Amino acid sequence: MFTYKFYVKMSKNNTLMFRITNNRKKAELALGFRISEEELTDILSGSPGQKNRQLASLVFIWQGKIESIKLDLLKDMNATQDPKEIKIFT
Repeated sequence: MFTYKFYVKMSKNNTLMFRITNNRKKAELALGFRISEEELTDILSGSPGQKNRQLASLVFIWQGKIESIKLDLLKDMNATQDPKEIKIFT
């Protein structure tokens, strides 16, 4: 099963993180933004405030790419691929 999640890692100075899981194997990536959990909730809400619109736009683009990759994995029957080998942000 392929899942992904954006979250804030408090132990790394509120860094925005991305986790992808495919068949119980996971890969994590620090995205280089420092935000609070409230800001992330606002970004993922679908109607972000003025302060978070640029980052929300970027996250929305990433979500589209991730969903496309998810469909490609299912279509190619490559559902067992290690998430560390999946190229998302290229």
